[in-house]
Amino acid sequence: DRFEYRWRVCPQRIPRSLHRFFWDTAPLKLDLKRHARYIITRVLEKGDLEDWSWLQWTYGAGRRISRHSATVA
Repeated sequence: DRFEYRWRVCPQRIPRSLHRFFWDTAPLKLDLKRHARYIITRVLEKGDLEDWSWLQWTYGAGRRISRHSATVA
């Protein structure tokens, strides 16, 4: 199962405002591409509309983010 997405602007790190969702890991060590499923799942589970907007912006506005499957479709 291949996970693909398109970068609008290639961010390097998770914004500081989202660090609170990654209490069990070092947020600065997360790679947005390599850890995409983990990041998306956590933000969908714990975040609000503003956080979900960051996901949409980061992983592609042309893609649909499904809260139930925790993936970018």
